[in-house]
Amino acid sequence: MEAPRGTRLQLSISAIFALLILPALGAVIAFSYYENARNLTNVSQRFIDRARDDALDMASNFFEPVAATIRLVAEVATARPEFFRTEESRNTLYQALISAPQIDAVYTSFNDGYHRVVTRMDEDRRRTDPRIPPRANWHSSYIDDYASGAQRARHRRFFEKWPEPIGGYTEDTKFDVQALPHYQAARLRMGLAITDPIINPDTGYAVISMAYPIRFDGQFVGAASANITLGVLSKFLDTHRASPNSITLIADQRGDIIAHPVMPKGMRRSKERVELATLSELDEPQVVKAVQQRKALGVDRFSFELGADGKEYVAAFSKIPDKVVTEWEVIVVTPTDDFVGDLKQTNRKLLWLMAVLVLLESALIYLMARKISRPIESVSGAIERIRSLSFGQSLTSDSRIREIGQLQRATILLENALRSFSVFVPVGLVRGLIESGKPLAPAVEPRFMTIFFSDLENFTTISEQLSPQELSEQTSRYFETVTVAVAEEDVS
Repeated sequence: MEAPRGTRLQLSISAIFALLILPALGAVIAFSYYENARNLTNVSQRFIDRARDDALDMASNFFEPVAATIRLVAEVATARPEFFRTEESRNTLYQALISAPQIDAVYTSFNDGYHRVVTRMDEDRRRTDPRIPPRANWHSSYIDDYASGAQRARHRRFFEKWPEPIGGYTEDTKFDVQALPHYQAARLRMGLAITDPIINPDTGYAVISMAYPIRFDGQFVGAASANITLGVLSKFLDTHRASPNSITLIADQRGDIIAHPVMPKGMRRSKERVELATLSELDEPQVVKAVQQRKALGVDRFSFELGADGKEYVAAFSKIPDKVVTEWEVIVVTPTDDFVGDLKQTNRKLLWLMAVLVLLESALIYLMARKISRPIESVSGAIERIRSLSFGQSLTSDSRIREIGQLQRATILLENALRSFSVFVPVGLVRGLIESGKPLAPAVEPRFMTIFFSDLENFTTISEQLSPQELSEQTSRYFETVTVAVAEEDVS
């Protein structure tokens, strides 16, 4: 009888468990990653928008308090034309100076060349002139009008704590107030004027100058002005990032950098001079690529990839809605890994964890399948032995699985029945009946038969001398020998 073909039970059970569990585990991890990525992407957009809006608000409100301050100074000068030619006026200019942290200098200038200023003093300014006291924090000076001729001079005073001076000096000057760009613009417009950013030669950093006209009898006689340092903007951008590796900066439409979170990066230095750096010169390739992509795509918000590893960034460009500066915009460039990088790392850990779990589950499934299949395989082997009437070691009923235990007990009963039947019927005959596959039933079948009769010599005498057990064993051996001999002849 040919052995049945098919997959082993142990392998089938293992495959079924794997097909049921592993896809479910993978689906849970994939769904978790997708949902977390979507939520973190939304969070990243909110952080980017917040950083952009903060920068827009800061830039929009950057000039208004300064403009209001110099308007007030101009009104004082209009009401009292000679006031700013007195030492008393420096207190007014000092109060105007400290009214906003971005104001670096406040001054009044007149057509006759007279000029009075109050400025902040820092390490850079003190380093430019050894005559400046090391402890100086404030500076006030005035320049004589053109009528002084060759005696025209600049009179400087320095203060550690206002208003007590700690030093000063006087030097000749040929400073021409009318050459100042913002002074000329205020006279031309007869209104608020603002210059493009320039590098202050005293500090080496970018400043912007604003001016408002001083009128007398409706005529332009001078201007109240202020220099605004962009360092305040840089510090603000540095402390209001969308993410740890995000860059927020302000630039004009020509590509000049107005404010960078790292202030020195907003300048280009050469042997001759210091100028504003441009976006294309930055050593931050993500910003350069964002500007290029914006020009190519024509949109203000987009994602792009950079580098051999395909690192993803989000870029947002927003124009500053300000009446004073109409060509500035805020640029935010943020790597998405700042928001989803931890998720990706967690996902990689999950994949490794999944691989370990797969190995552990596969081992457990294998052991469980073996626990189930081995008793069944033992039953199958026992049945095969029973079919061939090769009785060996009896099967034991030790499985804790109820159905398998029942099968083991049924097999044991079958083996015992056939073992007992084989005692009384020739084994070959029983084997033939089993292999025929035909059920035994009362019936008549006409066949030619050869019948063998034998007689045992002195059987009666021998049987009287043996116990029943011994007699049974000898007769059984006799019948077995004779049956084998007849079967070998294949006579029917």
